[in-house]
Amino acid sequence: MTRTDDDAPEPLFDSKEAARRLGVTVTWMRDHRHEVPHIKVGRLVRYSQANLDRYVELNTHDPNLLRRSARSRRL
Repeated sequence: MTRTDDDAPEPLFDSKEAARRLGVTVTWMRDHRHEVPHIKVGRLVRYSQANLDRYVELNTHDPNLLRRSARSRRL
C-alpha cells in the first residue's frame, strides 16, 4: 500500500520548537502548559501546529471589536 501525504501524521513539536513558533520562551511554554493544547506521549509534552494555531486564534483580541461592542451598549 502506498502512503500519500494526506495519510502522513501531523508532526509534533517539543516545547522548544513550539515556543519558537509562538515567539515565546520555553519557560513561558512550561508556565502556560495548562492553557496551550498539547499531547502527552508518556511523560513527554508535544504540540501540533493545528493546536498552536487554534491557541493563537482563540487568544487573538481585536480592539476594533471591543470599541464597536462598547458603542452598541451605549445606544
